[in-house]
Amino acid sequence: MKHLVILLGLLVVGYTVWHFSQPLTRRNGVRFMARHGLRLGACALVLLALLVLAYFIPSIHLI
Repeated sequence: MKHLVILLGLLVVGYTVWHFSQPLTRRNGVRFMARHGLRLGACALVLLALLVLAYFIPSIHLI
């Protein structure tokens, strides 16, 4: 559970940095996310699936 709280905190900090950054930096970030967003989304789905799997099958020690 503490890992999820840490990830949520990092997400909030990242959004804050993104919001207060310069427009050129944001434009380059949007290009980066357009290129790599699918891969990042797939990684996030795999991590979420592992978390759900660890919850339902206690013999798997992923947490």
